[in-house]
Amino acid sequence: MVKKQPKPSLLVVYYAKLTEIFWMSSSHLYHAYAWLKLFSFQKSFNKNLTQKDLQLIASAVVLAALSVPPYNRG
Repeated sequence: MVKKQPKPSLLVVYYAKLTEIFWMSSSHLYHAYAWLKLFSFQKSFNKNLTQKDLQLIASAVVLAALSVPPYNRG
């Protein structure tokens, strides 16, 4: 519906805020997905990131994914 794509810098800020919102609301799966999207946008559009910064964000993605509780079939 929208003809133009949002700027990558705006999307980075958007997903950074989403990680905070989903963490506070205890939506762990969405929190991990927001971290993954934030990592992918940072990696592809932010050329000023050092390897240490990418490693820090990747660690946050892994920890967020590990914090998702398993599905309970009860």
